[in-house]
Amino acid sequence: MEEIANDAARRADARKKRKEESDILKARGNEKFAAGDIQGAYDLYTQAIDVMKDNLPLWTNRAQVPFQPVIPKI
Repeated sequence: MEEIANDAARRADARKKRKEESDILKARGNEKFAAGDIQGAYDLYTQAIDVMKDNLPLWTNRAQVPFQPVIPKI
């Protein structure tokens, strides 16, 4: 039983690290999006999804990116 508990703890730690990494990439994607860098945001959301595929807000954010108008900066 101890081996099972240790395995569960290792998996939980690995998941926590993946979540932290994907959250950092998501935040960077949000910054790019807010700055109007649509492609940069899309790329960062994709990287975040690659790190943690079951983080549903990442999929939602990435899905919305192509529908945003590109407003030229004056």
